[in-house]
Amino acid sequence: MLWLTCKFDFFATSAPTATTDRIRQVSSLTQADFKALNTWSATAADATLQLTTLGDVHLWVGPKNRHDRRASFVLRADLLKNGQVIATGESAEITGLTADPTQAREVTIAFGSISDPALAVGDVLALRILAKVAESSAAKKAIGLRIYYDAQSRPARFGATFTSGTGPIDADGDGFSVAQGDCNDANPAIHPGATELCNEIDDNCDGTVEGAAPPSANGQLFAGAANVPEQNGP
Repeated sequence: MLWLTCKFDFFATSAPTATTDRIRQVSSLTQADFKALNTWSATAADATLQLTTLGDVHLWVGPKNRHDRRASFVLRADLLKNGQVIATGESAEITGLTADPTQAREVTIAFGSISDPALAVGDVLALRILAKVAESSAAKKAIGLRIYYDAQSRPARFGATFTSGTGPIDADGDGFSVAQGDCNDANPAIHPGATELCNEIDDNCDGTVEGAAPPSANGQLFAGAANVPEQNGP
C-alpha cells in the first residue's frame, strides 16, 4: 500500500499518523475538461521491477465553496511512469457533497489495465489526480473541489504490487516474455500459442509468417501472371 503524503508530495509506505489532514484544491471546474488537483511521486526505482497489480485509489473530497452544493463531480486517477500514463481510471459520479470539511466524502477509483509494467533503475512512478464537473450535474460549473489526505482520519492511498525484475519481464502483459518466446513484447496479441492470422505477421511466434506471398524459384515474388515465364507452343 502507498499513502499520499504532504512531504514533497511523495508516496509513503506506512500509514499517516497526523491528526490534522492536508488539503489540495483546484478552482474553476467545468464539464469540458479534467483539471489536475495534484501529483504525488515515488522515489526513483533502485532495481529492476515489474508492476503486477494496482489497487483502488482512496481519496476524501469536498467542494471548495458551499455554493457548489448542486454540482456533482468526477475524479480521474492517472498512474505515470516517467511522465507517461501507464494506467488510468475514473470514479463514479460524486453527488451530494458539502463544503463542511468534517463531512468530506471517501471516494474510490479503480484503475484499468497497466500498459507498461516494467520498471528499470531510475524510472519514477507518479499518481496524478484530476477533477471535472460531471456531465449530468445540475450545475454546469463549480468554484472548485478539495482533496483531504495525509491524516489518520483521511488515509488517502492506493495499492500496488511489485515483483523482482530478476525473472523474465512480460512488457505487454500477455503472459509471455521475450525469454519465453514472445517475438513482439510490445503487442499483447502476438505471443506463443496465439491464433495465426493471414496478415503477414508471425502471430504465434513459430517463425512462420502467414499471408506472405511465396518466393519463386529465382527468388522473386510472384505478383501475377506477368511473372510466369511465357510458354512456347509445340
